Amino acid sequence: MAEKRGLMLTFWKFFRVAFPLMLLSILLCSGYMLLWVAFGVGWAAFLSITLTLLLGLLARLWWRYSGQKEEGTEA
Repeated sequence: MAEKRGLMLTFWKFFRVAFPLMLLSILLCSGYMLLWVAFGVGWAAFLSITLTLLLGLLARLWWRYSGQKEEGTEA
């Protein structure tokens, strides 16, 4: 599909993006399981929701101040 659109996607280009994301995913899942075992499901859920909201806010601020436009906005 990528070649039909004129994009050259090699294994190593994919690997450079996918491997760090896989490590991040494993780290987050391991952290959640550790929270769940150590503090119980209530605290694990509370902390994971709080961290998700904080990361979402940070991502939104980064997107706003990096000079990129959000979808659906005009400016």
